[in-house]
Amino acid sequence: MSSTASTTATATAANNNNNSDPPSPPPTPPIPLKEDQIEIRDVWCDNLESEFDLIRDIVDDYPFVAMDTEFPGVVLRPVGQFKNSSDYHYQTLKANVDLLKLIQLGLTFSDEEGNLPTCGTGKYCVWQFNFREFSVADDVFAHDSIELLRQSGIDFKKNNERGIDAHRFGELLMSSGIAGVK
Repeated sequence: MSSTASTTATATAANNNNNSDPPSPPPTPPIPLKEDQIEIRDVWCDNLESEFDLIRDIVDDYPFVAMDTEFPGVVLRPVGQFKNSSDYHYQTLKANVDLLKLIQLGLTFSDEEGNLPTCGTGKYCVWQFNFREFSVADDVFAHDSIELLRQSGIDFKKNNERGIDAHRFGELLMSSGIAGVK
């Protein structure tokens, strides 16, 4: 649903409350950002704590979170009865996520109007967390997915050497306010 349709639906729902207040105007859409206005903050084991300090500082003002994950592809397909194609696709995704190791996680924070934090750099910031657990030498993966990730700039050797420990990331995530727990 587009943001316009969503805004209209929200305004309509508010008007049905028999409230005498006039409907509030739709929010101003965020200004599209150019690539040079965004700083991708690469997070490794050596700057994990300081980046989570920044996230703790902004999460109350920017409570909406978009995430993107990179996994080593689709390596298995479930068999059996499925309610519909959506159920099959969900089970495929779930089985692969449960089996495989996370390579990278991207987090983007915004406020209710879609504005991004600047983190003191003058640029809007988003985070890219690089994890250490996946090994091209030891783990199962889809070759085409790994090749695409390499072409996109992921250095698997660097991830193994400098990447984040997933358990430590989980601890910091739970105490950061992102997951609704402080």
